[in-house]
Order: sequence, then C-alpha cells, then structure tokens
Amino acid sequence: MFLAVLYCLLWSFQISDGHFPRACASSKNLLAKECCPPWMGDGSPCGQLSGRGSCQDILLSSAPSGPQFPFKGVDDRTYGQMNNGSTPMFNDINIYDLFVWMHYYVSRDTLLGGSEIWRDIDFAHEAPGFLPWHRLFLLLWEQEIRELTGDENFTVPY
Repeated sequence: MFLAVLYCLLWSFQISDGHFPRACASSKNLLAKECCPPWMGDGSPCGQLSGRGSCQDILLSSAPSGPQFPFKGVDDRTYGQMNNGSTPMFNDINIYDLFVWMHYYVSRDTLLGGSEIWRDIDFAHEAPGFLPWHRLFLLLWEQEIRELTGDENFTVPY
C-alpha cells in the first residue's frame, strides 16, 4: 500500500513539470504574442522541445454558440445590446441605505423556491439567529462609523 501511494505521489510530480515558465506568462509577452526567451533546459522557446508548452495563435470563432461559450443562452457579446447605458446597472447609494437594505433583506418574507413563500416567519427577529446576526450588523455599522469619523475608538454603547 505504501509503495502505491509513493508511486502516485512521484507520478504527480512528473505531470507538474509541463507548465509555462513565469517569463512566458508575463503581460508584456502575452500582449506581444511572443512566447519567451529560450528555456535553459533545451534551448527552445517556452521549452517546446521538452513538452512544456508551445506558441500558437489563438483562433476565436465568431459563431454565436460554440466551445468558447459553454453556457448556452449566456453570450457575453450580447451584454452591450442588453444595456446601452440608458438603464443604470447599479444604484448610487450611501452607507446608510446599504444598512437599511441589509436589515430589510434578512427580515423580509422567506422565499423557499417555486411559489412557496413563508410570510409569517421573520428569521432576523423571531429566530435563534437574532442575537448573532444583529451583533454582526452592529459591528459592521460601528466599523463604517469609525471610517467615517476617523475615530478608531468609536463604539455603540450596548
């Protein structure tokens, strides 16, 4: 058993030597579409002769679906068509609005999936998680007030 584990461990080290050297993966070399200086192991670019990698052009398909877009129906090239800037993707809110929304979100009706909704249970106020959740909520609130005022010793008296 020990020999089998040792063999698997040593075999995994053999597989891991086929990576691109850091010099090949620098942003300068990637933008220039040049592999890298000759690798000192065999003298070929990126160690191509040793099986460490190879330089080749990347061909992207212009088809709407294909292997480059594995999620059917989710094509990132259509994002510009869906939102042309006329509808904001994010609301410009302040910290107070964020905390109001967080508190509302945990105390709203519970969506169970499908059409099931629990309307009578408020997990933020009527459940065992009341104290830990509100303690975290107040700690986050204190931290934001500390950053706003610059007073590192600010605390809420509770």
